Amino acid sequence: MKANTTTGTRKATPSRAARPTRAAFNSRAGSQAIIGHDTNVSQTVANILREKTANPAAVTSLIVEHERYDEVWNELIQQDAIVLSDNQRDQLSSYIDHTMPDLEVQDEAVSAVDFAARAGINVHPVTRVLVAEGNNKDFYPPINRSLLGPVLTLYEADDEREAAEIADKLANQD
Repeated sequence: MKANTTTGTRKATPSRAARPTRAAFNSRAGSQAIIGHDTNVSQTVANILREKTANPAAVTSLIVEHERYDEVWNELIQQDAIVLSDNQRDQLSSYIDHTMPDLEVQDEAVSAVDFAARAGINVHPVTRVLVAEGNNKDFYPPINRSLLGPVLTLYEADDEREAAEIADKLANQD
């Protein structure tokens, strides 16, 4: 069961810090990062959030091996990201889908708070990135194509092989 997405926590897995992201895949649909069993979660999440706030087209999807998912989820919250509820995710996805043709990549990054407000979602004023948990069966929602705002899609994979398969599917979206 998921906790409150704004302030809640999930059970954390003990840290096995070793190295940053295992792999990154770049494509027209953005880029995907994989967090595996030997990734330094705190450092990797900090790097991804820093990049995402400066450049919306930076990492667009984060794929996390199952054993590290709760730890990553908690780290995102600790570092001022918000994991959207299912309703908020759908609302943001609808906003992106309906405005995408009219939006252009802007020279300046839009804050997560402003981007959420445009979609009719209220978030805490210090929110740096909006995180939407992805559905491993549907890799084509509009939220995955968002290169315009501080939005990150979070996927859970059983293992490294599945994580690579998810990254490949996301990288080959049209």
